[in-house]
Amino acid sequence: MTWLADNWPSLAAFALAAAVLLVVCWALRGDDYRTRNDRTAARRATSGPRPEPGEPGNDDDLLTCLQILAATNNARKEKP
Repeated sequence: MTWLADNWPSLAAFALAAAVLLVVCWALRGDDYRTRNDRTAARRATSGPRPEPGEPGNDDDLLTCLQILAATNNARKEKP
């Protein structure tokens, strides 16, 4: 017990240095496996040839949605 009382400043400094080292190692750690998997999947998805876009004007779903939106907006307008 007297040894602990005599050496407490050294032990406190050692504990503080260990805590600082732990924080530095935690901050500088490498990527976890999920980040590596995400990067690998992104690299794999973008490494091949890009598909060419479709012909312009061949998506009638958007046109239908815009027509429905215009019809609902006109129906909601109140006339004075």
